[in-house]
Amino acid sequence: MIAALNARTSPGGLGVRFIVLLLSALCAKFVAGKYPAELKDPRIITAGELASKIGAKGEGEVWLSVLGEVYDVTAGRDFYGDGAGYGFFAGKDASPCFATGKFNEKGLEDSLNDLPVTQLGGVISWRDFYRNHETYTFLGLLEGLYYDQDGKPTEYMTITNERIKTMEAMKKKEL
Repeated sequence: MIAALNARTSPGGLGVRFIVLLLSALCAKFVAGKYPAELKDPRIITAGELASKIGAKGEGEVWLSVLGEVYDVTAGRDFYGDGAGYGFFAGKDASPCFATGKFNEKGLEDSLNDLPVTQLGGVISWRDFYRNHETYTFLGLLEGLYYDQDGKPTEYMTITNERIKTMEAMKKKEL
């Protein structure tokens, strides 16, 4: 196929090089945004590293985590940076807050697995928002409550995923 493309492009294979570069760029974006379970060796991010990415003083990267999936939201610094309206989410995994709507330190104390399954829709909506956002990038998995040091789901995450499936089944029955 490459030979056929090369034959129909400019001399020296410039067309093929362009196509390879284009495909590489598209693949990089696809892999960056891939669902973590599909990644063979995801980057493991510690809580300390995540906590350092708050865009302090309007500089540096801004990261957040939802269900243990870490995203670079630096492009949204005006929303997520230090002192911004959603700045509370920077540098931490605030999954319970996304589910309950309590966007404060007290909301972080809630356990997703103690909430009614009907409340999990909020955290799933936000997770999907970050997964599908065109400028926010998936970086890796947060070691801790949801994933272990090898990027494997913890027992807590396994239970959370089962509860999410229950919630989704309930929604389908409603339709």
